[in-house]
Amino acid sequence: MTELVKAYDSTVPESVPGEAPVVFPYHDGLYAWTSGDLRRFAGKPRAYISVEGWWGAGIFDLEPGCCDVGEVARAMETRRAHGLASVVYTAQASWEANYAALAAKLADGGGGPATNWLVAQYDTDAYLQPVEVLEKLPVPTSLPTLGKRLRAVGHQYANGPNLAPTYDISVVDLDALRLLPGVLFR
Repeated sequence: MTELVKAYDSTVPESVPGEAPVVFPYHDGLYAWTSGDLRRFAGKPRAYISVEGWWGAGIFDLEPGCCDVGEVARAMETRRAHGLASVVYTAQASWEANYAALAAKLADGGGGPATNWLVAQYDTDAYLQPVEVLEKLPVPTSLPTLGKRLRAVGHQYANGPNLAPTYDISVVDLDALRLLPGVLFR
């Protein structure tokens, strides 16, 4: 059985509701959460987001102004060498290009692109992108087998401009996140 729950992230950590069941704190960059920010959510599941490609984070923010494809690929390869999984966050509109670019960077034995995606589509509907939807997105024909290994573990469906105060909300498959080595912490 899949347990879908809301997960919150924010560049303004104090705006995240204290009752958030799961949080995605920023580990690095301008909006890195402090130890005080993290204490508010003691004991709750969390998965750290890196915007600078720090391999210790479980989620890599692959969008303009954050990690680039090379940083994500290097971090993923380091994590794989340590037996750790990765989740790549990207907008659904950028997914095809990011998928192809990441696949090209990891084609030298890195194990192919991430099988775990957190897809942003700001439609205010909390649903998880099924594998069937991701598999229908255009994938380069030179990578025909990779589409079978895709999985969305989360869907960011609402963000700052839609909300007050400013935070993002995702629906995540908590069971899947729990099974990914090194992604989810308490």
